[in-house]
Amino acid sequence: MNDAARYRDRYLQDANDATLTLWACDRGHHWDDAVDAAQNIRCMNCASHRREVEMQRLHGIAQMRGGALLSPGRADIKAPPSWRCAWGHVWDADIESAQRSWCAECGRTVFSKYR
Repeated sequence: MNDAARYRDRYLQDANDATLTLWACDRGHHWDDAVDAAQNIRCMNCASHRREVEMQRLHGIAQMRGGALLSPGRADIKAPPSWRCAWGHVWDADIESAQRSWCAECGRTVFSKYR
């Protein structure tokens, strides 16, 4: 522990005497960082928890419709997740589109005979 404190003190002297500040989020996670480095950065523990919850929600959307979420990582705007419907069709769609309307190919082929 003393080695870590000495390293931190030496780092602070090398970084133009930047001062570390102790931060805490609403859930009780603590970390220390320089003020300029911590601006606009939130708790990394809470951020990873939010990503896990979002991925569980996406898997739930797919399972509710009998399909699957194929994208293993987190979904973002630049790379929308890949989905597979119960009939095996695969497509890329953002989360809102997947919630509103599911598989466009099924709408054109599978369910067109019921119109």
